[in-house]
Amino acid sequence: TFGLGTQLRTEFIPNSDQSVLEVTVEAPVGTSSDETLERTREVLGQVEALVPAEEQTHTLLEVGSGAGFASLFTAGDHEGELTLTLVPLSDRDRGQADIERSVRDALSRVAGVDVRVGPRFNPMGGEGDLTVEVRGHDLEQARVLGQDLRERLEALPEVSEVSFSLDDQAPQVEVVFDRAKLAHVGLSASQVGQSISTAFLGRSAGMYTEDGEDTDILVRYGAAHRTDIDELKRLPLVTSSGDVVRLDSVADVRETLAPSS
Repeated sequence: TFGLGTQLRTEFIPNSDQSVLEVTVEAPVGTSSDETLERTREVLGQVEALVPAEEQTHTLLEVGSGAGFASLFTAGDHEGELTLTLVPLSDRDRGQADIERSVRDALSRVAGVDVRVGPRFNPMGGEGDLTVEVRGHDLEQARVLGQDLRERLEALPEVSEVSFSLDDQAPQVEVVFDRAKLAHVGLSASQVGQSISTAFLGRSAGMYTEDGEDTDILVRYGAAHRTDIDELKRLPLVTSSGDVVRLDSVADVRETLAPSS
């Protein structure tokens, strides 16, 4: 199942002026929180140029998934949220909808990030004024169909923004064992899996005690090596005969995308 959410220029249920401007900045999945923060600040600078100081009281900038209940409403480290509290409508020449429209038009083509203007969730549920869900069992076919549908919706003059749930995918690494090759060198899938786990998650190698404080000694790859797929491919495995072979000689190691939900 995947969904497409759209925001219509003319709404089924008119929105009241809440004196709040919400902007979501989404970088590619896998972007670090520091880089997302930098890009969100860049967008904030553009927003503040469009919404002068006399129209707002303060600004909140958030990046990352947050904690507890807040984590339900954010996508991860690649997403930033801007919330500008506006002065009361009586003190503004423009309504909230007019401000949202001007910001949306100006930021519709920001390089490297996807910028959405308006509340992430509406009171009626979903992420826009209209949500389209397509159900099926072929994820790749669903992606093709969803991308085509998104392009058709974006071409409609009544639609201002379209979001596609299958865009929000997380990178992952798949390791597919060649059991014939494993058997040939005298290794089992569980042995290799344990070696991978040790390299990336670590294994306790003992305890260090100082001033009465016990500290676990964890052995694993360094941080830089744990994010490099080539390092995983080169992972040394000791066979039953004492020889050493690389992981990619007995398994297919590849980068893929995992559905976000």
